[in-house]
Amino acid sequence: AVAEHAMALALTANRHTHKAYIKCRENNFTLSGLMGVNLYKKTAGIIGTGKIGQAMARICKGVGMRVIAYDLFPNKNLDFLEYVSLDELLATSDLISLHCPLTDETKHIINEKTIALMGGHGYVREGEKPLDQGSLHDALRQIFEYIIRFLLINIQTNCEELMVADTGNQILRLDKTATGSVY
Repeated sequence: AVAEHAMALALTANRHTHKAYIKCRENNFTLSGLMGVNLYKKTAGIIGTGKIGQAMARICKGVGMRVIAYDLFPNKNLDFLEYVSLDELLATSDLISLHCPLTDETKHIINEKTIALMGGHGYVREGEKPLDQGSLHDALRQIFEYIIRFLLINIQTNCEELMVADTGNQILRLDKTATGSVY
């Protein structure tokens, strides 16, 4: 269910289905602003290949994506994906999905340095709080439009001001959201 929800959020953010629903309710059936990008033949980067990461990788494969992964303990039985270094995953992935537990090794795995490696594309979804949310917040304010198209976060720490603040006029615009916890 977690992996399916992660893909649902990514598809919602990509295809703007939350906006399409509102437009249809208003009898507006134009496709303007709803197109997104095709995920077919794009690269999905999965960080953490436990049960949820494996499920997400299979879903991405089913969409026709190339699947690469990074894990501290690679599973050699997963023949439908290719393990790469974290830097390579960040630099080449069009969709990045994190499904790793919060440990000393994964704490702040996404930070200003790793965001800079993303090279102008990438969707990021966090599963278990491995983001350095202080520096992430600052980095996103500066480079959100250039590096990350959508940031999907289901668990947050130290970002209470974002949850209650109207950030509609800032780089972290609400029009980039799929749910209340998506930036």
